[in-house]
Amino acid sequence: MSENKLPVLAVTGGIGAGKSFVCNIFASLHGIPVYDSDSHAKSLYDTDPLLLSEIKRIAGDDIVSPDGHLLRRVLADRIFNDSGMLEAVEAEVFPAVMRDFERWKAVLPCGPVTCGEKDASQGPCGIAVRPPFVIIESAIFLSRPVLYPMADKVLYVDAPLELRIERVMRRDNVKREAVLARISGQPPVDLSRADWIIDTSMGRESIVKSVSDIVVRLGGK
Repeated sequence: MSENKLPVLAVTGGIGAGKSFVCNIFASLHGIPVYDSDSHAKSLYDTDPLLLSEIKRIAGDDIVSPDGHLLRRVLADRIFNDSGMLEAVEAEVFPAVMRDFERWKAVLPCGPVTCGEKDASQGPCGIAVRPPFVIIESAIFLSRPVLYPMADKVLYVDAPLELRIERVMRRDNVKREAVLARISGQPPVDLSRADWIIDTSMGRESIVKSVSDIVVRLGGK
């Protein structure tokens, strides 16, 4: 690995597993930057002209509003029962996310700055703090081999099924049947590629310790 290349940890797991909770611990306790691939992918539909152009080519011009924004519900309805169209859309979205991730990494702090020019990424007297690694949070990482090159290590976040169902019902205000349908619709994952697994049913203290151990293993303190 190049000396200037930031290592990347992929944090992944099924719906309701607690990925965002774990990522927040990395960020809040250790200052590790987190790239939320889901939220970034959604914004890219409106901010990446190349991606929007390709999606229009695949799904039709009418998936874009008169003011140039993607009509997400129209696209979702169109690809719901068309696996071929879904695969074609994903084939455009994944490279766009990968490009955006590289741009995001490129603007992270990597050296000292003038004393007094401080922000959340800087230490005492305005010294920019280069993180020991960065995180990409992606629910589908282990089910999409095209994404594997993005990360050097993988953390799989898990929890018992009933706890995951309860969390999603409470978070999204939906019924149990709806959550089960979403879980059953998620693709299988290759857990052999996971370097670490954290069970978020074990409590915050256990999670914090596991996160701290991973930070140390990846060169942090």
